Amino acid sequence: MKDLLDIRKDIDKIDEQIVKLYEERMKLTSDVAEYKINTGKQVFDKEREESKLATLQKKAESDFTRHGIRELFGVYVCLVDTFFSCNYTS
Repeated sequence: MKDLLDIRKDIDKIDEQIVKLYEERMKLTSDVAEYKINTGKQVFDKEREESKLATLQKKAESDFTRHGIRELFGVYVCLVDTFFSCNYTS
C-alpha cells in the first residue's frame, strides 16, 4: 500500500498538469473564437459542444467517470461560453 503522502504528491502533480492543460486549452479556444470572428462564422456551436461531450464520455472506463467527464466538461463549456459572451460579443 502506498503511503498517504506519496499518493497526495501524485495528486498534486496531476493537479499541476490539469492547470497547465486548462490554460493551454483556453488559449486554443480563444484562437478558435478569433478565427471564427475573422471569417464571419458563428462563435457558439451547441451541436459541436454536444458532440465533443459525447466523444469524451466514450473515452471513460466506467459509468462513474463517464458521468464525471460529462459534468466536468459541461462546466468547462459553460465557462468558455461565459468568457466569450463577455469578451467577443457586442
